[in-house]
Amino acid sequence: MIGLALPGNGTIPAERWSPAEPGKTELNPDRVALTRRVAHALKHCLDNNIRPLDLVTEQSLVNAFVLDMAMGGSTNTILHALALAHSAGIPFDLNRVEPAVGDHARYLQSLAQPARSAH
Repeated sequence: MIGLALPGNGTIPAERWSPAEPGKTELNPDRVALTRRVAHALKHCLDNNIRPLDLVTEQSLVNAFVLDMAMGGSTNTILHALALAHSAGIPFDLNRVEPAVGDHARYLQSLAQPARSAH
């Protein structure tokens, strides 16, 4: 992906069902651990003068589109990734999305929530 978030950022839920109290939720310890890893990664970036524009590259944008397509695609990804490219000064417009991604991405599985209310 782009590299601005650690693995698990978009998939580890903030809460989990409590094993001690059925029907109740609690803070997910995996999310707490991720938060600690984020703090360490942020300190590393600050200590080494690594800035967001050092991570956002043309290739990282292509990677984001490929991964998004493999997971079912999202218009939100197109909107936000193109805005990010523009902000980063990377020439990457809508006409480049399909050629850059089409030959590389294979649809694996939709990760959308199965509930009707999510669509």
